[in-house]
Amino acid sequence: MRPEDADHAACVDAWLAALVSNPSSSELIELFDRALRNLWERSVRPLGVVTLQAIVERILVTTAQSHPLLSELWVDADGLHVDLLHRSKAVSTPELRAAIRATLIEQLTVTGELTGEILSPALHAALSAGGPANGVDASAPPDSPARLQHAHARRKAGGR
Repeated sequence: MRPEDADHAACVDAWLAALVSNPSSSELIELFDRALRNLWERSVRPLGVVTLQAIVERILVTTAQSHPLLSELWVDADGLHVDLLHRSKAVSTPELRAAIRATLIEQLTVTGELTGEILSPALHAALSAGGPANGVDASAPPDSPARLQHAHARRKAGGR
């Protein structure tokens, strides 16, 4: 394992550890969706839609081999879609959590390898912004007072 791979795993593990304790499968899917959207939005400009779509399709094929429930995911020019996971009622939360972890690590690893790790710091930050690790309830809508206040505080502190 390369040191960068361990960094990607540590980033995903920190994101998972920051989640609300004992989230339901539905909550995990929503947080996963938010994290994937953040990673897509951060990657699409430098890589382009076609390239990023090909990368994510490869990731899906790879991770679905060990986590068949991920065969429910699909990718298009707008990103990776998890909505069909909500229909998978028989999925246990630990199984879902393991599949999410594998997918996120694979996405960070593959994108990092293909870009010489240039995008990795930004992708790690984008992942952190995809859950409660940023100090805001992940279920809060983007225009909620809590999120707006948090965004204002970050801008004031010099963050993005």
